[in-house]
Amino acid sequence: GTTPKTQAQFASGEVAFLLQGNRSEPVWGQTLTGESPQALPVLGGAKVYQTTPCTAGYSNTPVQPLDHTYTTDGVCKRCGAWEPAEQVTEDGYSYYKITNQGQLYWFANQVNTVNSSINAKLTADITLNSNVLNENGELNTGANFTPWTLIGTNTKPFTGTFDGNNKTISGLYFNDSGKDDVGLFGCVGTNGTVKDVTLADSYVSGNNSVGGICGMNNGGTV
Repeated sequence: GTTPKTQAQFASGEVAFLLQGNRSEPVWGQTLTGESPQALPVLGGAKVYQTTPCTAGYSNTPVQPLDHTYTTDGVCKRCGAWEPAEQVTEDGYSYYKITNQGQLYWFANQVNTVNSSINAKLTADITLNSNVLNENGELNTGANFTPWTLIGTNTKPFTGTFDGNNKTISGLYFNDSGKDDVGLFGCVGTNGTVKDVTLADSYVSGNNSVGGICGMNNGGTV
């Protein structure tokens, strides 16, 4: 149940902040600035404050948290965080309304790390990368495309409902010859549904079970 941390994360104050947790009495601290900053947390050291949600930084003085400032693509201008999708409930049915690329990446992360049975509905066409394919339908080489985050895995398949609402996702890019279950959805499981979505200008490559919309359908409906 442990989580590894880098030397930079120790030096930044992140580990001291996590070790201190919600304890009111001082236990773990760390001096972050001045003539003798400490590279590691120490017992009884200077208290570390977090400056999130936006900057994801740490300080020895309380700092007013900065709110995210999202672009129209749903990506924070300062820290690159994805914009959470709005949750909507209609006639007892709850789903996340996805209007931009940041919200689509956010949804993929939620499925993979929090709840694989949540529902979503596209309300706009979304572009993840531009000019992924050339005029011959081949991958444009030399470009720095942002790789896609596969929705659902073999160990945690997607079991919610994804309603594409007849919208198009353009510029999806995934290229890993060692990866199985590859597509917009890596793996759809029992009771999972993916419908009415189109891919365009996209490139998907992997090892086994590779598809555009879905790599592996294990008991769901696509």
